[in-house]
Amino acid sequence: MTQKKRDKRQLLNDALNEIDNDLIEEAANIRKTKKVHWAPLAAAAVLLITAAVVLPGALTNQRSSAREDAVPSALSTEKGEAALPEGEKNGHESVASLDPEAPAPSPASDPKSPDSGDSDYISAELEMPETDRKDTLAHFSGKSESIVVPGEPFIDPVIEPVAPSEEQPDVPDPGQMTAGAWNDNDHFPLWRSLFQKAEQGATAGKFADFSEASRSWFAQLLNRVTVTVVNGEERVAGRRVWLTDTDGRGITSAVTDANGVAYLFCEKADRYRIEVESNSPETHWTGSTDENTFVYDLTHLQEWAGEDTASLKDNVIELMYVIDATGSMGDELSYVKSELSDVVKKVVEANPGVTVRVSFLTYRDDEDEEKFHYEDFTDVSDEAGMKAILHELSLQDAMGGGDYEEAVDEALEIAMSKNWSAHSTKLIFHVLDAPAHDEESKRVRYENAVKAAAEKGIRLCPVLASGSDQMTEYLARSEALLTGGTFVFVTDDSGIGFGHHDPQLPDAVHEHLNALMVRLINGYHTGTFADPVAWNAE
Repeated sequence: MTQKKRDKRQLLNDALNEIDNDLIEEAANIRKTKKVHWAPLAAAAVLLITAAVVLPGALTNQRSSAREDAVPSALSTEKGEAALPEGEKNGHESVASLDPEAPAPSPASDPKSPDSGDSDYISAELEMPETDRKDTLAHFSGKSESIVVPGEPFIDPVIEPVAPSEEQPDVPDPGQMTAGAWNDNDHFPLWRSLFQKAEQGATAGKFADFSEASRSWFAQLLNRVTVTVVNGEERVAGRRVWLTDTDGRGITSAVTDANGVAYLFCEKADRYRIEVESNSPETHWTGSTDENTFVYDLTHLQEWAGEDTASLKDNVIELMYVIDATGSMGDELSYVKSELSDVVKKVVEANPGVTVRVSFLTYRDDEDEEKFHYEDFTDVSDEAGMKAILHELSLQDAMGGGDYEEAVDEALEIAMSKNWSAHSTKLIFHVLDAPAHDEESKRVRYENAVKAAAEKGIRLCPVLASGSDQMTEYLARSEALLTGGTFVFVTDDSGIGFGHHDPQLPDAVHEHLNALMVRLINGYHTGTFADPVAWNAE
């Protein structure tokens, strides 16, 4: 190999290495910030073009040089065809004609011509040694501009057009993604320890740095009042419970779940009053945050006022998916959609006779052309309704997103404004990988949306996707805590998507995501939660 060829090859290797480094660095940057820095990408594009020109020439020269001694110069036969070794000629479907009288192909009939309208046509000039070029060109004339490299058969590159495929794009099979679930209301002392650096334990104090932020985002995370409403032995679901000050001014409210439990959060108060939904004015009592667990029996109301004290709960499940559909979700959104579609089908199968209504809302960020896309509640107990809503869900693609934070606050505000039924089991699976913007107006909107969910009895179950950080975990767990929902976090076990944030939760079982979600939906509707099954269990 001549020094010149070695220099070209070294130049090519250096160019490709530089492309790899630039693209890897830029990919990491896009994943974290969702901003594209065009300078390194432009440089990489220039290098790619350089490589496209240098590489064919270098390889052609090398092949030509290697065969110079073994293959005679291209000689014209009597028919004007290039002389080729017999084995090579017979091994190809067609050999380019060097007939001087052969007409040049017309642009209209040549699918490779730039004038034919084929956008995939690419023209490139191959480098040839000057001696080879002269020898070759000497053996043909006319309008044909074809160049044949000595020793290399010239293959007719005509490609037959391929009809578009009628098959639908491949959809990932469900049951692949893995996740864990954690209910901070079931582990409230552990939750409080996350804000106290003096506490012992691997995760103690992990949210202490957000203590200032928590007063901005949520001022009531650490003080909880738990109220269980019963009617004798029966747990009473769907009853609204209010937390007020001693003068009756409202602080917050919540709705009892299928087990008759409501969680009420407030800033530290010496005294407060609790009221339970009833026709009787005698359904309140006074307590303090030092006595924060109450059980209220409605039996006496039935005996005293003849009031119906049964559960206010219809046989209806309302399920909404609120999904971050920005570009950073592209690594796993197709899998998420497959899992969510499968969940809908399995919930309907597991709850015969129950009306199941599903809606979804995708959101992006301020500068995106389609900031929100909403599909209203559809009865998926009906097959046509299920096909319609799942089809619309399948059409959602990951795109847009300017910075790391997204329009989470507005998305949840929109979700609260929709047509929820009064006494249904209401759930939102909020799939996200980034928090809301840290601005006062957006913090207030975000907090009010979460409070509205609690007041409506909507359980928020955030699903933490890849690329999340500790701030996103903090806000997601706060959503779940304040609404009586469950925090869900996708794990690395399946190998799907980029790396996932580890919330370091003790004894959390890693399950298949679709099975986990079905387990939660059925549990919130019936009050009985099935035990988790590990994803790798035999």
